[in-house]
Amino acid sequence: MTLRAQPAARHRAVAATFTDLVRGVDDWDAPSPVPGWAARDVVDHLVTWFPAFLASGSGHRWPPGPP
Repeated sequence: MTLRAQPAARHRAVAATFTDLVRGVDDWDAPSPVPGWAARDVVDHLVTWFPAFLASGSGHRWPPGPP
């Protein structure tokens, strides 16, 4: 994947790939490359950590997503 120079365009490209990968998960209990974590743990980490990360640099707040 070629990442664009503009931050918003880069985020959209990465988010689209992430969304496609998540939609393709068949086994949420499958082990991940992180020892002791399953696929669901990786996705949970990213969707709970990333909004706070973005908010810290922008001041924008997003409503929480589904568990």
